[in-house]
Amino acid sequence: MDRDEEMILNLLKAISDEPDTTQKDLATRLGVAVGLVNSYLKRVIYKGYVKTKQLERRRLRYLLTPSGIKEKARLTYEFLEYSFQYIREVRRKANEAMRPFAAQNKKRVIFYGSGEVAELAYLAVRELRMELVGIVDPKNEGKRCVDHSIYNLDWLRKNGSADLLLSLASHTDKNDELAQVEEIAKEKQISFVSCF
Repeated sequence: MDRDEEMILNLLKAISDEPDTTQKDLATRLGVAVGLVNSYLKRVIYKGYVKTKQLERRRLRYLLTPSGIKEKARLTYEFLEYSFQYIREVRRKANEAMRPFAAQNKKRVIFYGSGEVAELAYLAVRELRMELVGIVDPKNEGKRCVDHSIYNLDWLRKNGSADLLLSLASHTDKNDELAQVEEIAKEKQISFVSCF
């Protein structure tokens, strides 16, 4: 599912949930600019997924048409299918990255990265009977992920002790910070592996 289809799905869901909404309210709910909502509304109206009904002089009601309901169902199915494949792929990659270490009885893992990817990688940690000892993600320091506090690079330098440091950063997220993490792992003699 591409971003365009995801935006249309979110717009159709928002209209379905609250037909007496405004473009400003839709923009707030979807976290985008009013102009973008206006553009997508024109598109879904043109395609016949949504029709409008005049309520007051400057107020409209947005209603899903039967083809709009059908499109919303199709996009929802596509989104769920994509999500399921994504979950399976992340778990598989994390499992493949950590399996050789688990086989060598190297069980203690630190993640570099947090969020949904870390939650999915944690499932692989549990499957392999390994132990997650910390999560490093300077952008989310102080927050929590899979019942662990998220730490910065100083924690890794001073306190981080593990057999494996698993990077959950995607290829597009590789930066100087990741190079620092890899260098710290090398200094502390922690094996460094990238999941992606």
